[in-house]
Amino acid sequence: MSKVERVDSPQATKNVLQIFTMGHFHVKYNDRVISEDSGKSYKIWKLFNYFLTFKDKLVPAEMIMETLWPDKHISNPQHNLSNLVYRLRQVLNCGGSRGGGIGEKECYIVFKQGSYVFNKNADYWLDTEEFEKLCLKARSLAGDNPQEAIELYEEGLSLYMGEYLPALAYEDWVSSARKYYHRLYLKSVLDLSELLQKMGNYSEMENILERALQQEPFEEELHINFLEALIEQGKYSKVKSHYEEVVSLFQRELGVKPSRELSDLYERIGSKNRHVSHDLGAIQEGLSLWEEADGAFLCEPDTFRLLYRLEERRAQRRGEAVFLGSFTVLLPGQHIPPRKKLEQAVAKLKLVLKRTLRKGDIICRWNDTQFLVLLPGLSAEQVDKTMKRVSEVFIQQNDIDGIVLEKSSRALKI
Repeated sequence: MSKVERVDSPQATKNVLQIFTMGHFHVKYNDRVISEDSGKSYKIWKLFNYFLTFKDKLVPAEMIMETLWPDKHISNPQHNLSNLVYRLRQVLNCGGSRGGGIGEKECYIVFKQGSYVFNKNADYWLDTEEFEKLCLKARSLAGDNPQEAIELYEEGLSLYMGEYLPALAYEDWVSSARKYYHRLYLKSVLDLSELLQKMGNYSEMENILERALQQEPFEEELHINFLEALIEQGKYSKVKSHYEEVVSLFQRELGVKPSRELSDLYERIGSKNRHVSHDLGAIQEGLSLWEEADGAFLCEPDTFRLLYRLEERRAQRRGEAVFLGSFTVLLPGQHIPPRKKLEQAVAKLKLVLKRTLRKGDIICRWNDTQFLVLLPGLSAEQVDKTMKRVSEVFIQQNDIDGIVLEKSSRALKI
């Protein structure tokens, strides 16, 4: 960090050179954007970016010349570099707006032992330094003071407006720094979302992840955490629409599987091979990926898969029991009823399930004859009573000859 120990609002900083490198490179002094005023030479700012990227080390003049003039034969590269550094110093002196010559403190580029280096003793504010400092401090405080860590994370993440020096995306020397800040950003978002999740602040968790997904739309873990925040708030329709948008985005923009996990999920959703099964273990193997909670909620099989996985994740996290149940409409002898009779019985069962189960339960018509239900927050004994109650209500209201209802339940893996 510079000698300016902390700058809460870079826009409010006076008499300090403000340098923004993430998302869009620009340099300000007070209210003046000097990187635009003095954009006479692309190489001037490329040189400055080079010094910023390697600000913690002396850079030999020969290395700089090889970077700025690769594979080019010029008569006097040392003279050209010296001239370019001189021009950069003049620009960084804000066109003489401070008055007088450039003293040691105000000289942002200094020459030592045949090498150049960015002067970290000068008065400046650099977004990457502040971003890194805030995120690392937040990480160190997460265990002892989670609320302060949350505030620091939010402040630090607000500085990340995009990739480091995006205009130099094809320069090899930028790659390492760009990857570092990108990794720090993703880890900080995930760490912050975990803190918010532990504190039960799902609304802020949703907001943080929604903003992060604007920057990183192809990061699967961000999508999973975002869906968990929605689930905890009971935003089922948004869960389903977001998931469908993710699958569409990955396919449209990448033309390939968006990720191994999401690809597996998409393939399962597209599968039409859903047969009647009395083996809930087999059904659990077929289900997979993502979560939800709250509401006598009737959904389609693709959404149920999503909610099943998320309930499974939450059960593992909290150590709470969640049960999967099945109700199957059949004729005696395990026979499937004729189509008309089957549809009448299924319609009756659907109505009974919606009216009998709690608002926190989730139901789905899994195939022609079978409904699956997710029952969170109940003991095994309570689940047995719930399953029995559904069966009894169905039997009382069922006026279709020959129909029997088979039921089964099983705890999700914790």
